[in-house]
Amino acid sequence: MANVTGDSAAKVSNQLTSIWNNFAKGGENLEYYADVITALGAATASSSSEISAGLEKFASIAEETGLSYEYATSSLATIVATTR
Repeated sequence: MANVTGDSAAKVSNQLTSIWNNFAKGGENLEYYADVITALGAATASSSSEISAGLEKFASIAEETGLSYEYATSSLATIVATTR
């Protein structure tokens, strides 16, 4: 994912760790989470970096309120794209 976003491996690692710690339920792996972020970044007027940075901050709240990873990620992509 660092290659796609242009961010450092350390930054992407921190973002994915936050996502993993809050959304991992056993069935998905880190590649799945990175693929969803990358696909949404490519399909919207937001970037993978913006989405993953937002999720890093929002993940614990989203998980606590019962939002799925897919819903939280697509919501953040929509908000970033809309408010651009």
